[in-house]
Amino acid sequence: MADLVSLSLAPQGGWGIGKGNPLDPKDLAAEIAACAVQGAAIVHFHSRSTSGALSADIGVFQESVHLISKETHICIEASSGGLSNLDDDERIRPASAQQADLASLNLGSLNFGEEVYQNSLQSIRYWISQLKKWNVHPSLEIFDTGNIETARYLIDQGLLDPPFNFSFIFNCRWGMIYSRNLLQYLISRLPKQSNWGVIFVGNTDFSQHLEALDLGAQIIRVGFEDSNILNGREALRNRDLVAGLKLELEHSGYRFRSIEETKRMLLQAV
Repeated sequence: MADLVSLSLAPQGGWGIGKGNPLDPKDLAAEIAACAVQGAAIVHFHSRSTSGALSADIGVFQESVHLISKETHICIEASSGGLSNLDDDERIRPASAQQADLASLNLGSLNFGEEVYQNSLQSIRYWISQLKKWNVHPSLEIFDTGNIETARYLIDQGLLDPPFNFSFIFNCRWGMIYSRNLLQYLISRLPKQSNWGVIFVGNTDFSQHLEALDLGAQIIRVGFEDSNILNGREALRNRDLVAGLKLELEHSGYRFRSIEETKRMLLQAV
């Protein structure tokens, strides 16, 4: 039997309108449904206006979630991140959507290009309290090695409940640069009852995805938010990225875990 992997899709690029970026709710829902047919089990996206800007008005986000849920029962992960002037309440607000299963939880601040991506411990505790109120499970986003120590501290404090779903994010400027040794170190610091996956920003092929799978990754992510390049060429649609990755995975003996299997893994404590 082939090894299983859950595919996460982050379909909206940060550049705004153009290059096939699905910003209109109907276009977004159609693209996600097409990717789900090909094997995507999770979709991660932000509250954006139809121009692509991050927005405190979650009307477009809620419309998108409604349309997505009519097309597919894919696991919906609301983003609480992104460089913006949004306050803590505005950033976590998308997770209040009734259909949200997961929400990203950023576990530390970072010099992010020329700006500072602020995620204070005070903010993190507030976001956790809101997610518990809405019964939405956090996805623990790790941009640097210290972030996993923050996660372990919050777990020891009883603020986070299993399963602990970690996303290791590589190649952001100025976050962790991917290496096999670094990923092995991060894996060694995982607490019990953890699932983990990888996100590669700016990737031009899937070589790092495949290496992470070789080390035991349970979730891998593709999509315009991370990169719109498929083996050196610009992809026209997210579904092209999914199809390209699927071919490489099948050649290497992997197959996609179903939506139902993925939800059990990420949402149900063992």
